[in-house]
Amino acid sequence: MNERTRYQQLQPEDRITIASMRQQSLSMRAMARMLGRSASTISRELERNTLGELPYASHSAQACSQGRRQAARAPRKLDMQGVG
Repeated sequence: MNERTRYQQLQPEDRITIASMRQQSLSMRAMARMLGRSASTISRELERNTLGELPYASHSAQACSQGRRQAARAPRKLDMQGVG
């Protein structure tokens, strides 16, 4: 009864699967069921990582996601290249 929900980020394989299912015109709920994820996760993924008028692509989606993660991190306080 005391279960915690654990969040796992989408992996590149998940994004490839989403791109494939998107080309097959499956619904977000169907995609979510197949991946074992929430439909809102799929919806957010498609909203955040579809570039303009282009269709969803797994490679560009992964790059966008990594860019956002990197930008969200605090800069290092020490420059490791300058230490010596």
